[in-house]
Amino acid sequence: MRGRRCSPKSDFPLTATAGGLLGRAQFRGSLALLSTRRFGMFCAATLLSNMGTWAQQVAEPWLLLTLGASSVLLGFDAFAAGAPALILTLFGGMLADRRDRRRIIAVFQSIQMLCPITLVPLLLIGDVRPWMVIVSSAVVGITDALSMPSFQSIVPSIVEREEIPAALALNSSQFNLSRILGPAVAGIVMAGVGAVGCFALNAASYIPFIGVALWIPPRHGARIAARDRSDRPQLLAGVRAIARDPLLRGGLLTVFVTSALCGPLITFAPVLVKLAFHRGVGSFSLAITSFGLGGLFGAIALLGVRATSDRRLIASAFAAVLGAVTAATALALWFWTVPVLVCSLAWR
Repeated sequence: MRGRRCSPKSDFPLTATAGGLLGRAQFRGSLALLSTRRFGMFCAATLLSNMGTWAQQVAEPWLLLTLGASSVLLGFDAFAAGAPALILTLFGGMLADRRDRRRIIAVFQSIQMLCPITLVPLLLIGDVRPWMVIVSSAVVGITDALSMPSFQSIVPSIVEREEIPAALALNSSQFNLSRILGPAVAGIVMAGVGAVGCFALNAASYIPFIGVALWIPPRHGARIAARDRSDRPQLLAGVRAIARDPLLRGGLLTVFVTSALCGPLITFAPVLVKLAFHRGVGSFSLAITSFGLGGLFGAIALLGVRATSDRRLIASAFAAVLGAVTAATALALWFWTVPVLVCSLAWR
């Protein structure tokens, strides 16, 4: 949901794939979903919340560098936020099957909100330390992993069955729009009041999201069915089923490899901008905004992919290009080539 790097409010493969099922005409018509009470409120609150998340993501690594943290600590901060998803997401799925998903979201988001709220006064008095930021990232990562499955089920539960593909595509688009607006706002705020302003904005952005999560009713008032103890082995059974299916196994392997080898480019973008090109926070904000712009283009481009197309070939081709773009970014000699390459990185 609202975490930093592995947010359930992100462009999940499910969202992107569903987006590809829509034609251009259908997508234009699906914009009417934004005027509906449930989905419109949900989308607006999620957009504001994601903007706050991205604003802090711009400020946090820059803050760590300012505090004297090394590039190793930046990587450890990213690991603290992302690693819990590798272990706890499956348990989050079990939790979503047994409890009210809206309350799960509200509880874990409230815990996350305490992280920036705690750091803001420490930033104001100048008493924040790198380890405090990393601990905050770990808390966000853990709560994200446990609440991610509950968040993923929200969109299908608040729209009609035939509207689900359109709703998922719009949800993906709003996330990528937040990746443009959030860093842009962060650049302005950091130039004016510093990193503390971005942390304060992030803390405030939780409020509408938690409120909507508690208020929004499911489409048919569905209740969570109680499960008995015999359902618990399904967790391992699901893992075994994925391991046996070559399509699922190949898709997950592609995502894992590209995320592990290419994803750190964004994590270490502040090191590249500040230490290699000797630029300020405005340039870093431009690079991250370019990443969001590329993601938005990519989400829109998926709408033109036919449902009958072999997405395995498309994914494999773009994964190869992704590696080439990452290598080209590392070899860039001029800063202005970085936003272009990062934009194309997100598009792919």
